Amino acid sequence: MTPRQFCAGEQSNGLKGVVHGAMLLGAVACCSYNAAAFYFRRERHNAVNAVVYALLIALEVAHVKHHASHGD
Repeated sequence: MTPRQFCAGEQSNGLKGVVHGAMLLGAVACCSYNAAAFYFRRERHNAVNAVVYALLIALEVAHVKHHASHGD
């Protein structure tokens, strides 16, 4: 399977879901850290980062749901 075939269409949804799941876990960790850092230090960049990671969490949840519902 070529990268083009892997990325196209609805092939390998299980693997794609796992990759997006890993990204979701990373985003949750980063969001949690930045939210806690903002709570304790009140540095604006931590608040901005927490919001960006929260948006990424929403995006990755949608990707995982998509790939789970279109399983191989």
